[in-house]
Amino acid sequence: MPDLFGYDGKDESWSVEMQNDVIEDGRLDVSRSHIVLDRMPEGKKYASLKKGHMIVLTDATSLTGMEGPLFVPGKPVVNIQAVDSFTGRIMPEKMEIRLFNLRYTGADAAGDLAHDLRQSDPEKIRNSFLKMLMKRVKYTEKGEQAMCEVSREIYREGEIAGFGNGVRTGRKEGLREGWKKGAMDSARSLLQMQLLTLQQIAQATSLSLSDVQKLQAEMKA
Repeated sequence: MPDLFGYDGKDESWSVEMQNDVIEDGRLDVSRSHIVLDRMPEGKKYASLKKGHMIVLTDATSLTGMEGPLFVPGKPVVNIQAVDSFTGRIMPEKMEIRLFNLRYTGADAAGDLAHDLRQSDPEKIRNSFLKMLMKRVKYTEKGEQAMCEVSREIYREGEIAGFGNGVRTGRKEGLREGWKKGAMDSARSLLQMQLLTLQQIAQATSLSLSDVQKLQAEMKA
């Protein structure tokens, strides 16, 4: 499940994911496949599929199977494209993937964005709208309640769709494992955002406080 998903005026899909310093091998392929399959109209030909755009915000410095650093110095974005190994020609695809370097520190709009996305303190955010939004979410009771409700809804949708173990097996143990993994994935994303307390994350995901504390310790290790 992407962290953000929506459509533009051309009915093309846009998704955004926040990743830490490691992008798991195959994760981009799995995410792309989910989005393509979910957007494929039933009974329609593949040619009817609208173009999709995936943006991954990441601290990663390398990618499995790729030689050298992931990002070129001074360039905050990497475009993932299919290339013909014999001719070097770019193969057209319906899913466009861009990786954005959260470590980028350039003196431009991309540098300002990367700076703001790294902040947990609203006062350090340069963009006035993002600063106002984080203050409202982090420091007001109404904002915290809204964030918890959004988190619960995201978690419920993932549970209903069977995200977590990928496939509904029809067996109780399979559903239980999928539920737990989906809840842990949601908690991990909320911990990375640093907008809620551990108690609020536990409440939003229906995990125990000890589970959230253990997960936080693993992420810091």
